[in-house]
Amino acid sequence: MNILTPHQNKALNFKKHISLTANAGSGKTFVLSKRYLEIAVNENLPLRNIAAITFTDKAAGELYQKIAKEIDSRIKSAVEKKAVEQLEMIRRQLVSANISTIHSFCIDILREHPVEADIDANFTPIDEIFADEMIELSVEEAIKLSLENSPDEDKLKYLIRLFSSKSILSREIASSIKHRRNLLSLAANIYNSPAEKIANHFYETFLSITEKILSDSVGDFIKAALKINSAVLNYSHRNPIANDVKQILSNLEDEKNIEIVLRLLGNLRNKILIKSGTVAIKGYLNREDSNTLRQECFFVEEFLDKLRYFEIPDNHSQIEIELANFGRIFIYFFNKTLELYLKKRKYPVTLTMKTFCFLLRSYFKMKM
Repeated sequence: MNILTPHQNKALNFKKHISLTANAGSGKTFVLSKRYLEIAVNENLPLRNIAAITFTDKAAGELYQKIAKEIDSRIKSAVEKKAVEQLEMIRRQLVSANISTIHSFCIDILREHPVEADIDANFTPIDEIFADEMIELSVEEAIKLSLENSPDEDKLKYLIRLFSSKSILSREIASSIKHRRNLLSLAANIYNSPAEKIANHFYETFLSITEKILSDSVGDFIKAALKINSAVLNYSHRNPIANDVKQILSNLEDEKNIEIVLRLLGNLRNKILIKSGTVAIKGYLNREDSNTLRQECFFVEEFLDKLRYFEIPDNHSQIEIELANFGRIFIYFFNKTLELYLKKRKYPVTLTMKTFCFLLRSYFKMKM
């Protein structure tokens, strides 16, 4: 016999809404089955008015079995005839109880309310395999239609060149349809603007993210670089590299503009690092000091090595314009393919939460 923990006992209080989280195998389904019966028995509700929703068929099957076992267990231990009769009635109703996956549950609601949902009453749910096949067919059709249209043909050839082959492009368009939520958001919020505005958005976003990433470590870098440079100046106060570095570090300490910060850091890297990415020994830091300041040198080398990911090339505006144009063209074919896919599904209906809640209320109202 399973003994409930204090927390599991609290979960049986169906008068309150709860959010239950626990590790696998800790008894969540067991507790849910008991909570289900607590509602059915104490509220004297027919099972058609109680919904138990899972995410997988396996979980729904396990929940059904545990509820059935719990009913049998209660029947065996019940003393009063009235309690036995109630439990036996619940057991008979279990065959038609709402214990299913979220998909099955929603399909049942839509089948009972096709008019309100504005769909064909004889609709067939699409499984993942069939959906993938329709997406692939839609991509092939979109490409074929584009090759028969001169303006679209030029755009398509542009994308094929960038992706290196038609098959790779087809695969990427298909993937974007399967995971279309993010792309639809980008299309609505960014790519509906002129290319210049999109390019500016890219650059401003890059600067903002770069500033956040570097802000926490620039101060530590300056301290380490100052310590190294001071050692060079102590050894030779006329060292030309060290004097240039001193001025750059002084400017860097007061600079707030991230574009100038990146430029100053780039100048520093060119001054104090050799091609291998280590602090220069010849003409800058002598070997004895480099051994003493090994930790500071390693930090500076590591920081400046990461800096290459944040370089701003002289032609960055041109690159961002090209990226914006690519995005606009890719989304153009994405939209064409998505339109064909929705037509093939014959169910291009998106229920709003308001509509679904209305159907949900209607569904249970009819069951009462």
